[in-house]
Amino acid sequence: MTVKDDFNQMAEDPLGRELLKELGTPRNGASGNAGLEARVMALLEQGAPLDARDGEGMTPLMWASYHCRHRLVTELVARGAKLHDRDNAGKTALDHARAKKQKPAIKILTEAAKKQLDAELADLSVKKPLAIFKQPLQVRRRGR
Repeated sequence: MTVKDDFNQMAEDPLGRELLKELGTPRNGASGNAGLEARVMALLEQGAPLDARDGEGMTPLMWASYHCRHRLVTELVARGAKLHDRDNAGKTALDHARAKKQKPAIKILTEAAKKQLDAELADLSVKKPLAIFKQPLQVRRRGR
């Protein structure tokens, strides 16, 4: 499947389609990236969905990670993009960054995942150990 075909099979949300096209299309040079960042930020301000997917199941965060658009990776994570979503091949944004050896994106995603895990563990923390049973359970058989 070509990139063009892939974009034609995207979600129906027009802002989501545009966001995926912007992030999924390779750009060369600083001017191309600066213009891209401005366009992506404008789409995000207009409410483009962070969970939009293309025909391969790629999300905006996955594309930003793949192309090492580290400022956009940071922005998408800050806006709540899901770090652990997987594409149709079972890969996460971090997997895509690792495959392309995108060190800045790897660092951003790893740190974000750690912060997310720390927050989840803090929610699960218990002040005192729970003692459910004071004595071991005794199993009785029926009919005896």
